[in-house]
Amino acid sequence: MKAKLLTLMCCMLITFGLSAQYNFPSCWTPWTANANGWPQGTQVSHKSGNWQAKWSTIAEPGSNGDWTLVSKCGDGGIGPDYTGAQKVIGYLPYWVPDFDFVNYDYGNVTHINIAFNLFKQNNNNYNSADFASIEWGAFHNRKVDSLLFDLGVLAKAHAKGTKVSVAIGGATDFAFLWLMQRYYNDDAKLEQIATFITNYVNTKGIDGVDLDLECWWPDATIAGTTEQGGRVRGDKWGGPDAGPHPAGTGLAKLAQKLRAKMPTKILSAAVFGTSYYGNNYDDALAQYLDYIGLMTYDFTGSWNTSPVGPHASLYKVPLGTYQGQSADNPIYSAEDALEYWMGMAPAAWNHDGGFNVPKAKLCIGVPFYGYDMATRKPNNANGFMAPKWKEIVAEFPNAATSYDPADTRQLGGYVGANGKKIYFETPKGAAEKIKYTKRFGHQGLIIWELTGDVDYNSSSSILKAIKNANTDNPLPVVNLTAPANNATFTPGANVNITATATDNGSVTKVEFFQGTTKLGEDLTSPYSFAWNNVAAGTYQLTAKATDNQNASATSSIVRITVGNAAPTAAITTPANNSSISTGTTVTITATATDSDGTISKVEFFTGTTKLGEDTSSPYTFAWTPTAGSYQLTAKATDNGGATGTSSIINVSVGNAAPITSITSPANNATFAANSTIAITASATDSDGTISKVEFFQGTTKLGEDTSSPYTFSWANVAVGNYALTAKATDNGGAVTTSAIVNISVTAACTAPEWNAQSQYNGNAEVARNGNRYQAKWWTQGQDPLLNSGPDDVWRLLGPCGPGGNISPTATITSPTNNASFTAPASITINATASDTDGTIAKVEFFQGSTKLGEDTSSPYSYTWANVAAGTYTFTAKSTDNGGATGTSSIISITVSPAGNQLPNVSITAPANNATFTAPASVAITASATDTDGTISKVEFFQGATKLGEDTSSPYSYTWTGVTAGTYSLTAKATDNVGGTKTSAAVSITISGGGDNCVTVAQYIENGGYVAGSIVKNAGNRYECKPHPYTGWCNGAAWAYAPGVGAHWSDAWTLVGSCTSGARQSVSEEVALTDDDGMSMYPNPGKSNSSSFNLTFSADPGPLNIELKDINGRRIIARQGAKATKNVIAVETPTLSPGVYLIRVQGEHKAWLRKYLVQ
Repeated sequence: MKAKLLTLMCCMLITFGLSAQYNFPSCWTPWTANANGWPQGTQVSHKSGNWQAKWSTIAEPGSNGDWTLVSKCGDGGIGPDYTGAQKVIGYLPYWVPDFDFVNYDYGNVTHINIAFNLFKQNNNNYNSADFASIEWGAFHNRKVDSLLFDLGVLAKAHAKGTKVSVAIGGATDFAFLWLMQRYYNDDAKLEQIATFITNYVNTKGIDGVDLDLECWWPDATIAGTTEQGGRVRGDKWGGPDAGPHPAGTGLAKLAQKLRAKMPTKILSAAVFGTSYYGNNYDDALAQYLDYIGLMTYDFTGSWNTSPVGPHASLYKVPLGTYQGQSADNPIYSAEDALEYWMGMAPAAWNHDGGFNVPKAKLCIGVPFYGYDMATRKPNNANGFMAPKWKEIVAEFPNAATSYDPADTRQLGGYVGANGKKIYFETPKGAAEKIKYTKRFGHQGLIIWELTGDVDYNSSSSILKAIKNANTDNPLPVVNLTAPANNATFTPGANVNITATATDNGSVTKVEFFQGTTKLGEDLTSPYSFAWNNVAAGTYQLTAKATDNQNASATSSIVRITVGNAAPTAAITTPANNSSISTGTTVTITATATDSDGTISKVEFFTGTTKLGEDTSSPYTFAWTPTAGSYQLTAKATDNGGATGTSSIINVSVGNAAPITSITSPANNATFAANSTIAITASATDSDGTISKVEFFQGTTKLGEDTSSPYTFSWANVAVGNYALTAKATDNGGAVTTSAIVNISVTAACTAPEWNAQSQYNGNAEVARNGNRYQAKWWTQGQDPLLNSGPDDVWRLLGPCGPGGNISPTATITSPTNNASFTAPASITINATASDTDGTIAKVEFFQGSTKLGEDTSSPYSYTWANVAAGTYTFTAKSTDNGGATGTSSIISITVSPAGNQLPNVSITAPANNATFTAPASVAITASATDTDGTISKVEFFQGATKLGEDTSSPYSYTWTGVTAGTYSLTAKATDNVGGTKTSAAVSITISGGGDNCVTVAQYIENGGYVAGSIVKNAGNRYECKPHPYTGWCNGAAWAYAPGVGAHWSDAWTLVGSCTSGARQSVSEEVALTDDDGMSMYPNPGKSNSSSFNLTFSADPGPLNIELKDINGRRIIARQGAKATKNVIAVETPTLSPGVYLIRVQGEHKAWLRKYLVQ
């Protein structure tokens, strides 16, 4: 930092200099040391600046406050322009599960930074002596490797000429900060860290590393972390420079050592653009790096008291343009940040002008996300919601050209609708940034982050706009004008495809494609192609334009369906432009028709947010909106998968609705037959009075009460299950319906009550908690409440008494699991269904959660026609004459692209049933061929666990250190177009080898295990857990086989290895007990409770929480939930007694728990 007191003249000169491409006036006479001193008013030049003495002085200009910097001079000390090709550097995070890493075109950027690898954090006390280690955190390292190698990002990028670095650090790597802060003055430790990183780069074959040192803030989960922003590096009053943060000094020294060890590798850093955190860095860092990426986004939006305005402006934003701007924080744009990092910024309260980084080293940032300044982050998190660009475009299709009214250049984006106020980068704004960096001599752009963009071929793609602006020959622009997207045609139709294409030169041809198959081309405008006699199927059409310099661009995809007319949908209530009282429950009603089939479902939306769906007519959804303006639509899906969306219905929500709940009876209460049940409810209204409360059983009104206390007596209630609700109406006509209270009216149970001491043989029946259960095999001490899942000893038959109804069963008999088909496929799904106490009313067939169709008579089947390439999961759901249901196991199938013959693969060694001695080294070899292409890889599996892969023949993998046990090996071949096939399984046995489990029984499925039973399996010894977990020891092997089942740790405790001298180990991610980092309270829970707490030993990051019943039906699903002080309360609907499964996915770990409700 430089000491300077900038006058108004200085500010004006700097401003004018910047607007003239960093041109500065000539330098005055150079300063030299003068023992006699320089008199007041002397004008000299020094270190690329023109200075004037305030008074007589012998000091060096810039060393104290004796001189005024009038202006930069000469080249301003910012160096020459960057003369290479502009860089487009995209960050690629590993934690985005819905992104297609495999098929992404990595050639659209020049550099990729995989985000992030983190140093290992050992504990949650930042002040401890061993908070971090000089090694990678295992989880992050595996995830980065998965992107680089399993998903092939490194090879795919290199094939396109794109460089690949791994970004180290990020916003959660407190270990990196600790290492730099602790060892900034320890040369030996910095040498050790530099050697560790260098070995990593060379071993992985990557092109370099990006140093992303952040975490300058406190973390509630890590003791000793503090706010470290606001460091003072001089000031506008001539104050002293505190120097860089120790960690900033450590980072510069580390970069120096890395450059010495890796002179030809890419070294870069991402740093804050603003001085609040930017002052922590040491600008000596720049001399060792290829480039510095300025994070010129989050100027607004990332904290609670943020100004309301754009968060990534390129050009300066005058103070007063937006609410909340402050002269104390003058950096609101990339221009401001560049001035600060080049040492040309007006001095402020915490710096005297900035750093001394040459302009040719700097890149500026482009965010593929925005900030919704109307919506705070949930759970009291700091800042506002940050939707990705693709999410913004999905909700607001015209976002790319929706500009901020306050932006006179029309570069920044803004939308204010659906209760939102979103500021974002536009394609035009991003294009201007790459032009700016080229024009002013900087290196280019960094992008956070690539998964946020829309499809590259879309006209709204930000990345495509950048690439087009970064070329001397912009790509042509091409769009399909006909047919319309989602158009439908009858089989054998003639489809006329037309396109428009423009270019700054001339368009030489337009080619038309269906998928990757070229249909034809046209050399002159208007561009068209007649595709005749088109067979039934679903197609993806594109047009590709080529210009006179051979540059080409492809249009967005237009999807058409031949053979299935799209359905129509219309919302009938509420009416367009309706006004609704706040808190009112509105029934949205829609009609839907299909001219050539049936309607499978109607979904209801507000904007792009799905509210719910209905699968049978009349199609309705009960919606209780908060105050605001909404746009409602209904989307109908027919039996062939075609969809049609209704016109928009606009509604506004006003008067607050009343609040009501049933206070008696309790949820899941039971009564004897012919009882009189007293139903009571409470009802209040915040802005009026209650006019009446009505009581309902299902949709049947039982009665009403017009005064408090609100009650109704329901007499002589017959055996059955009932759903009670109360509906309150206020004086303004607003209506609210209470939550459902379920009750059961039963006759006496004829089966004996279950007794923990009694022994029960297979088929024995017992009563427990008002339900009947049947034993599948011999059992003792296994509570039916805890052991009635699909793989447990007890089967739930139904409630006691004559009103009971046993659920039916369903099984898919074909296709078989993992069957393969070729697109467009016609797949016949066959199922069997039975009911022990009644008849089957229907069997429904589902792909995922989408209903395909149903059959009401045996044999039950459904044929799914014209199935496109992809991977699908089928289930069959049977319904009996009493309304009870049962769902089959999932069947997975694969449909390969048309014309692609699947590869053939088989394991050639070892032989089936081969035996080895532990610890074994097993050489697995496979043969693989493809009749119409090539083999891209062969993967080797033990069960569902991947062991490794080979991409060239002969295909082999050596599995080492294999412990005693029985294993099932398979090989999976993938061809050049993605078709896959799995070999027949080969079974091998590993035995002996100093086995210390000779006297221990081998685990077998359903072995009659009790608490404390000891078994051996897969080379280890296990102990069956005590009650209430014992029942799962006898569960299905795929789920509970010790050490290898999907949920084995719910039933078994790992005791040790069967191999003499072997180390005891537990997989890092297997949850054995609550000591694995998450506890749950209360468990067991009560049936009248509606929440439970999850407590974590460390910050788990964003949480995805899913609760299912024992039959796999989803009860709740929460995405992106946030724990507060490591605790999160999970709200549930009122749950019936029984066993539930909860799965929690954190940022770095997953947990699975069983939840007992009594």
